[in-house]
Amino acid sequence: MECDVKTETEPPHLLVTVRGQMDFEECRQLLNDITAEASAQAFPPMLFNLLELQATVSATDLFQLMAGVRDTQIGVKNRVAVVGQLRPPFDRLGYAVEIASRRGLQFQGFRDLDQAREWLGGGLVAGPA
Repeated sequence: MECDVKTETEPPHLLVTVRGQMDFEECRQLLNDITAEASAQAFPPMLFNLLELQATVSATDLFQLMAGVRDTQIGVKNRVAVVGQLRPPFDRLGYAVEIASRRGLQFQGFRDLDQAREWLGGGLVAGPA
């Protein structure tokens, strides 16, 4: 599958933009790569821009990915905002945020980048994605 991942420090947070198509194994590898980068930067707040991502992951795959996130310390040591589109029939973003929140992680989903940045800065009370 073809995807483009761009990671940049956008003070005060780490911005990860993912475009194209990605399957389960690529998602898992991306999580490992991002964990290493976040750890090297002492876990800054993170903003994932997934607005142009077409992920071919099932509900089971997504559950497995999110189940492993807590071990990475992402969402434990920092806030994580994820921006994505609602793609019926299954809202992957909403499901991922629900799993993360049940595990006590600081994840929130958004449909708008500006709202995500505001939440990361502590200025917006989070609501459902």
